[in-house]
Amino acid sequence: MNNNNNNDVWFDYFLKTLYEKYPKRSQLTEALMKLLSMERIAVYRRLRKEVVFSAYDVAKIASTWNISLDSILSIASNDSHLFCMETMSYNDPLLENLEAVKRLFRFLKIFTLSNSSEYMEISNAIPASLLGNYPVLSKFFTFKWLYQYGNEKDIPFFSQFEVPEKTLKLEREYCKYIKQIKHLSYTWDNMLIQSLINDIQYFNSIYILSNEDIQQLKQQIELFLNDLESISIHGKLTDSYSKVDMYISQINIDTNYCYYHSSAVKACGIGAFIKCTAISQDETVCQSFRRWMLIQKKISIPISQVNERQRIEFFRRQKELIHTL
Repeated sequence: MNNNNNNDVWFDYFLKTLYEKYPKRSQLTEALMKLLSMERIAVYRRLRKEVVFSAYDVAKIASTWNISLDSILSIASNDSHLFCMETMSYNDPLLENLEAVKRLFRFLKIFTLSNSSEYMEISNAIPASLLGNYPVLSKFFTFKWLYQYGNEKDIPFFSQFEVPEKTLKLEREYCKYIKQIKHLSYTWDNMLIQSLINDIQYFNSIYILSNEDIQQLKQQIELFLNDLESISIHGKLTDSYSKVDMYISQINIDTNYCYYHSSAVKACGIGAFIKCTAISQDETVCQSFRRWMLIQKKISIPISQVNERQRIEFFRRQKELIHTL
């Protein structure tokens, strides 16, 4: 096959994506045999690029394994810069739905090895990079996702809803990776806590969140704010040597944005559907993201290890909001 041909390029990327799903060739072969009802030798020939998958087979693989063909074709043609978003069922995270998380962890293992690793996040909600330390709050955000985007006809009471342990374990593991990053930067929406309280009050108004549930959430919000204030004072995460810069945005933030930067790898992401993130590793997109996020920091108020008056005032206002629940 001629590697200069665009058809060959996209097929190479397609095969690379399949191996990301199933790193071992034997596993990938078995999965394709089962999915396509195909003989072993026929699968081998396609993996060796002696034969190309038919359009029907490609579509079936992409649909079943949640593969973005748009992003693969854009890489091959090099004519656009796309984000790839993979959704998963957070109330029942089957193993195949967790492949996106596993890929993220593989990325972070490489990313955190760099001495120049930097992570920036601009947030209008408590980000996943910190949420794993607060299980009740994490449960609330998962519950909110289920309520807004789940397919379930009957939404349970919050007290009856349980987040699978494997999901909680992944969230904790993600937080551990974040602690290994050398430099962290957070820019918070000034309505961070108010928006969360509005959501809690809504669920209470429709009687699926009890007063006891609210008390538990209040305790977790207070704990989160105390931890956040401590981080801003000391300029580092608890049990970590990571340097932390913290800012308060002077304008409202419409969603969560994140950016990973090191000498080896770069990636950026946009929050979507509460629990999902659209990720891009396109160099042009990442450069634009970094430039935009640095500008955002310039128009925000720094509160980590500086501006004591602004820091005290911000956390005082946030803690007062807790008493409105």
